[in-house]
Amino acid sequence: VRSSTYMWVSGYRYVSWRQENNDRLDLVADQRQYQVGDTATILIPHPYQGPVKALITVERGHIYRHWVQTLETNSEQIEIPITEDLIPNVFVSVVVVKGSGSPSGSPLGEGGEDETNPLSSFKIGYIQLPIETTEKELNITLTPDRPPDEHYGPGETVTYDVNVSDSKGHPVEAELALNLVDLSVISLADQPGQDIVSHFWRERGLGVRTASGLTLSAERINLALAPEAKGGGGGGLDEEFGVVRRRFRDTAYWNPTVRTDEDGHAEVHVELPDNLTTWRMGARGLTADTLVGQADVDVVSTKDLLVRPVTPRFFVVGDEAELAAVVHNNTNGSLDVEVVFEADGLQVGKSASVQVSIPANDKVKVTWPVTVEDTPEVTLRFGARAVGQLVGTRASGDALETRFFGKNPVSDAVEIPLPVYRYSTPEVVATAGHFDADGQRLEAVVLPPSYDPTQGELSVHVDPSLAAGMTNGLDYLEHYPYECTEQTVSRFLPNVVTYRAFKELGLAEVRPDLEEALPGLVSTGLQRLYNRQHYDGGWGWWVLDESDPYLTAYVLLGMIEAERTGFVVDEDAMEQAADFLQDSLGKPRDLEHHWQANRQAFILYVLAEAGQGDLGRTVALFDRRRVLDTFGKAYLALALGLLEPDKPTRVDTLLSDVTSAAIVSATGAHWEEEQADYYAMNTD
Repeated sequence: VRSSTYMWVSGYRYVSWRQENNDRLDLVADQRQYQVGDTATILIPHPYQGPVKALITVERGHIYRHWVQTLETNSEQIEIPITEDLIPNVFVSVVVVKGSGSPSGSPLGEGGEDETNPLSSFKIGYIQLPIETTEKELNITLTPDRPPDEHYGPGETVTYDVNVSDSKGHPVEAELALNLVDLSVISLADQPGQDIVSHFWRERGLGVRTASGLTLSAERINLALAPEAKGGGGGGLDEEFGVVRRRFRDTAYWNPTVRTDEDGHAEVHVELPDNLTTWRMGARGLTADTLVGQADVDVVSTKDLLVRPVTPRFFVVGDEAELAAVVHNNTNGSLDVEVVFEADGLQVGKSASVQVSIPANDKVKVTWPVTVEDTPEVTLRFGARAVGQLVGTRASGDALETRFFGKNPVSDAVEIPLPVYRYSTPEVVATAGHFDADGQRLEAVVLPPSYDPTQGELSVHVDPSLAAGMTNGLDYLEHYPYECTEQTVSRFLPNVVTYRAFKELGLAEVRPDLEEALPGLVSTGLQRLYNRQHYDGGWGWWVLDESDPYLTAYVLLGMIEAERTGFVVDEDAMEQAADFLQDSLGKPRDLEHHWQANRQAFILYVLAEAGQGDLGRTVALFDRRRVLDTFGKAYLALALGLLEPDKPTRVDTLLSDVTSAAIVSATGAHWEEEQADYYAMNTD
């Protein structure tokens, strides 16, 4: 019998005994969970009579200990010391081997004598021993510089005393990640993942395989064994309102490298934001020898008198809304409070200052109707300050009367910026032209009857040449994101044409960086297309779907243009694509729908560019050109121009149809189709 380490997958135990041969052995442990220093007692019940040899191993990922032991009876016990290196769990394996001719565990014969086992056999059992992880846990304490019954104010500094010790209380040097987060955020979206102890010291899989040549014994397989043994084991307001609160954050502090000294101590200072909330300081720590732990502590940031604004997330120009402020009196005496509202960009429908009386530990809501003006943003400011005589004291017992007249009155102020949107949709209209000589050109800009002057703009660009004007768009082509086959070609093909334009227009000095990068981009696109080609020679939108004729023609056209530009293209890939397209051509009389005819016109054009044109099908489609959309007629004209360069009659007819369909304006011409062709990705 041998044991060997193997790769563990998914964290589940794997035991390679043959269940159908009844080789399993049941093991029984004396406890459900152990601590370091305990001794686990394991019962080994087996079906053999008389002394037998057993291989016992303690293992998990590798073999910790192993020995061979003689089991005198069929109900022996072994003891396993639980040590720290076995945390968080360990497996005990017992393999009992019985030689041939020795007494077996089968029933006694008629005469009362033991039956002998005609073949060698074995039994194997596993049991898991879970171990408490206390020895691997850190004790982390976070102590703020104020007791739990006292709160902090916004902008005040909290000093945390950090102490770390091991499970025995000895201070240790550790590294901690500290974060101070608004508790309301944690309540809405709790921190993901397990706690740090469960993550580092979770239960492990076995990771060791035990094998025996006896499982391959033909005699054992052919022999009908005794009945199966028992199943096996396993395992803007003035200063009277105080400092205006405007610095609101969800996370007040984050430091992933706080280190304690040899005494296990560190100190952290945190300035609180302006949120009035409960702040939770969380600590996750570990040591060089992988002791881990975590701790949390809460502090409250609040004020004796506080303002809670009630506002929307944004405004729209012309909105008529009601804004509110909920003023809380957290003292034990009633307060007469002046509540003030200010805003830039809003028309307020009533007095901005309101005086209210708020009972002890109570709140009052004050509202203001507003109308939103035409401005990109508004800033709202809410303030409250106590102006009347107090009756009573604070919760701590201190009198509040003198706080009215000192430098720190009972007050609060909040400032909130909000965006203002408009009900409008931007529309971009462009026109272009050129000068053949010195002179002037007049362009009329007609504004629509209803428009938003704050969102419009007019930009004029003058470039010395067409080549210089196109360079601004080249960066977009270079960095165009892609995933599917169509997007790959839609980046690859413009890069090919751009590289050709660089050569023909002499733009190397204008953008040498782009000229150097384009060949690499084209080569990457070609390799990606080679890898996506199907066995039938075509391409689909993705690797695993069916080949699409239109998309295949688009890819082949890109390869043709790349070869013309001087790039090396795999001829076999192009030949297979052309054969696929030849087989995908339909009979002209079967092209009843416009999208079928448009696709056929495009494929015929690409085949003509590849030198494998089909003049007969091209002419037959010309005779049924009424089915084609305008762009389909243009593709057919290109195909006929390549196949019949000396007979322009059919080309001229198609060009006449295309020209007559043009919509001409004072500054240009364009085409619009009567119906969309989504298969060809066509737009007007």
